Amino acid sequence: MSSCDRFVCTAQWGWSFSGLPQHKPSIKYQLLLIAWPVCTVRDLQHTQTIVLTIQSTGCYNQSQAVFRGSRCKLCPENWRAHQGKCYWDSKGSKFWNESQKDCESRHSQMLVIQDQEDMDFIQNITDGINHVWIGLNITSHTRNWTWVDGSPFNHTLFPVSGHIASDSCGVVKGNQINSETCSAEFKWICQKDAVVV
Repeated sequence: MSSCDRFVCTAQWGWSFSGLPQHKPSIKYQLLLIAWPVCTVRDLQHTQTIVLTIQSTGCYNQSQAVFRGSRCKLCPENWRAHQGKCYWDSKGSKFWNESQKDCESRHSQMLVIQDQEDMDFIQNITDGINHVWIGLNITSHTRNWTWVDGSPFNHTLFPVSGHIASDSCGVVKGNQINSETCSAEFKWICQKDAVVV
């Protein structure tokens, strides 16, 4: 294997596109993944051809015309695209820590809700009736609510209901965040940034 070959691999991915019409399902592509550095001009040209194919096939505006000069935001198959992020909701239930590990195994994090628009979108995923783990817990060293990505928790925007203890983790139900013991079992949601092409 040459030194260049180490940087080039192919993988079959299923992608869903942010902004696609409802009737258009996720599309599978043979996608060339090239790590830096790009070894040859041919590799770069091949990658550009694939990206243009993805953009022309999957990136549509409301009138079905291809976006010129804009970028597609892609999510893996079975993930939902929203506002530049990808969301995956579990089918089973686990403890909070197990849910967090599952998200990490998917190269993502547990859900972090930053604003009311995020909350509204999550209500659509959960139908607003089920408790779902989110990436919020009480940290032992600060004894404050903390998001898994370290971002500050806005108590004014999202007051937490329920008993709060050192083993408390956040669940969302409807448009409300509740405190639950981390050893309870609920479904969970993972999120990660969409891939831009």
